[in-house]
Amino acid sequence: LLTNSLYDFTKVVMNFVYGPEWKDVFDIIIVGACKPAFLTDTNLPIYRVKEDGSLANTEGPMFGEASSYLEEGKIFQGGHWKHLHNLLGVSSGSRILYVGDHMYSDILRSKRQLGWRTMLVIPELEHQINVMLEQTGHFDKLEELRSIRDELDGWVYSLEQAAAEMERRRGDDTLTEEDELEEAWAEQKRIRAMLREETRAYHMKFHPQWGQLFKTGYQNSRFALQVENYACLYSSRVSNFRHLSVEMNFRCMSDVMPHDRIAENPVTRFLLRRGKDN
Repeated sequence: LLTNSLYDFTKVVMNFVYGPEWKDVFDIIIVGACKPAFLTDTNLPIYRVKEDGSLANTEGPMFGEASSYLEEGKIFQGGHWKHLHNLLGVSSGSRILYVGDHMYSDILRSKRQLGWRTMLVIPELEHQINVMLEQTGHFDKLEELRSIRDELDGWVYSLEQAAAEMERRRGDDTLTEEDELEEAWAEQKRIRAMLREETRAYHMKFHPQWGQLFKTGYQNSRFALQVENYACLYSSRVSNFRHLSVEMNFRCMSDVMPHDRIAENPVTRFLLRRGKDN
């Protein structure tokens, strides 16, 4: 357990959350950690917390096994990441899975500077997923509108080119390229306005002011990018892992770049259509 709270507060909270035996759940307990300094400053002193809550000077397991040292007491205050590595008996940050609920204090520093495996707890995730599943029909409508918008963009582009080439050919009895272009512009404006309103309505389903946590429009939000870059795992609560075996391997999903979706690209569809016309 690694927390910025001091021992007296930690004791009250953990007694309430788990019960008087909460200390038996952890091999090592570090309070008053001063994160994120704990993860960056190797000059911070470490103290052993006695049963009465007072502090005693210590330098960690300088000699002998860490297990023997911890028999004298496993609750500490302050210190830095090197103390923790020594207490755990690990030499590489990749041997540690650190679970936290704060992107800056917990996840970003431990991942970027120490190479720890990280898991970010995002309580809002359950609500985000529930709304997303409830609004599947609304999302499908947005996808349809985006597809129509892309087709209209291609149509307008074709007409703009045709209008430039056919500027001198005008007929009174038939719809000219210029007239058709005006019609396309009007339809394009209408679809864009509809898409803008539907996107806003969809986001408001998640939160009336902030919208969807992981999206801005239909691109990933800044927070979502940080989750992707610095959290090896993320979940709404730690207890979700009680359903999984400790031997389970977690593997990353395949990254997708725009060119990997070449068949879905509206420009590709336009070029293919233009090729058929020619």
